[in-house]
Amino acid sequence: MKLSGILCTVALSLVAFAGSASAATVISLDRQDSPGDAGWETIVMTATSDAGNIIGFNFDSGGGSGLGFAGPLLQVDPFGQKAIFNDVPGAIFGAAGSDILNDTHFLVPSAQGIAINAAESADSLAGAFNFSNAGAQGPSLAFAQLVGVKGNTVSYAGDFTVATPTGNVLERVTGEFTFGIPEPATFVLAGMGALGLVAARRRMA
Repeated sequence: MKLSGILCTVALSLVAFAGSASAATVISLDRQDSPGDAGWETIVMTATSDAGNIIGFNFDSGGGSGLGFAGPLLQVDPFGQKAIFNDVPGAIFGAAGSDILNDTHFLVPSAQGIAINAAESADSLAGAFNFSNAGAQGPSLAFAQLVGVKGNTVSYAGDFTVATPTGNVLERVTGEFTFGIPEPATFVLAGMGALGLVAARRRMA
């Protein structure tokens, strides 16, 4: 049975620095069964900030930063083309006998800004992105599509650059989710211990 339109907001723990005590960036998950296999799930991750427009993100794992996505992820490289950002048309996936909804990648085209240290593997997705037209971005951004086998768990950590009326700030998000297990209900009953979002806001130098 296809799961569409299930929007799960994960916001279990929020900490603010160098700003107000209000919530920072919240991550929501939109889940659906993948067209490739009934045992797979496709999750679209959306970041929403209460402080201003999102003008960049950093999930770059380089230098032991601890940022990025880690866990079993499904990757499709149609005709050998890696789709780390949203640069490979869906028709190319179709011509290769697959579907763009079966591939893990960031959901922004690299032509819209500057992509840094983009990399993917069977258990990771990493990279950073700065929009070239910061004024065109809004407070909400669908930034990543993760595909995996139901039952597998993926963790993530990243920073979002947010333009506020008083200057740019960095808002950190961390958490994890399990493919095929909607949140937060399952984890709330367990004491909210295994799944969460921690957002830290700090002023950029």
